[in-house]
Amino acid sequence: MRNILLFLIILIVVGCTSHAAYTVFQPVPIENWTLKDTAKIQLDAIQPQGQYALNICVRTTAVYRNQQMTLPLQVTHKWKHLNDSCTDSITIVLADNTGHRMGDGINHRDIVTYLTTLHLPDTVSGCITILPYPNDTIQGFSHVGVQLIPTDERARR
Repeated sequence: MRNILLFLIILIVVGCTSHAAYTVFQPVPIENWTLKDTAKIQLDAIQPQGQYALNICVRTTAVYRNQQMTLPLQVTHKWKHLNDSCTDSITIVLADNTGHRMGDGINHRDIVTYLTTLHLPDTVSGCITILPYPNDTIQGFSHVGVQLIPTDERARR
């Protein structure tokens, strides 16, 4: 009986696990994330060649002091195989119209937002820079990150 219970728990955990090929987070100042506190994320990994969705992730703190419904960010990504950089503006939706906070988690909430689709070679190497877009100080976030998901995995979600 205990073996069956353990097997079921393993199936639930595996079934709920993200299918991301690569995920990395960078801490940001919880009290005051400002324009000068740029999060710079280096990616170096070996992945199967193909199309990947590039997602931007933010992690809110347990004590969510930020009252805003959205978080505008400026994201610059530069990949070695492209020899070019791209700067995008993205708005992370933090809460729906009723004020219900978005994301998954108990003591913190991870909010994942799609940015773009990339065709990557088998060696992923690049740098992604993320900074808050407004002039105001941003509070209530502990980490910002990126996630690469094969596009066939994204289609199954």
